[in-house]
Amino acid sequence: MKLRNILLFTAIGSSLLLGQIPDPVIRKHLPGQWSVNHQFDAISVSGTSFFGTDGIAYYDGTIRGADGVIKFQVSARWSVAGGKVITQVIESSNPDIFSVGSTEIDSVVVLNDSLYSYIDKDGGSLTEKRIPYN
Repeated sequence: MKLRNILLFTAIGSSLLLGQIPDPVIRKHLPGQWSVNHQFDAISVSGTSFFGTDGIAYYDGTIRGADGVIKFQVSARWSVAGGKVITQVIESSNPDIFSVGSTEIDSVVVLNDSLYSYIDKDGGSLTEKRIPYN
């Protein structure tokens, strides 16, 4: 039993050192609500994301840029594979921006009870903070 725990700890520790968080760790820590505040050049995105234990994610937010303000709501299926969170849009209030069927693949860098950091498909490093349950 002790050897099994040591091997498991070594495997998880090695994955973390190599930058890949094991899928079971992601599935355990990702569900919940996260605060989104991202800045991309002249565009900012703020709002919340919610990952349910049922594999459905919800995003509710605002995009601000030189052309004005756009509010959005999106629902998506989410899954985990190879240290990445994969989301596919199933419903969108703004299909020109978030088209139904589009897929995002984010490589998880840090994920714990309070912080979720990842690299998006464009190579951008993004961080979200957990919103505690009341």
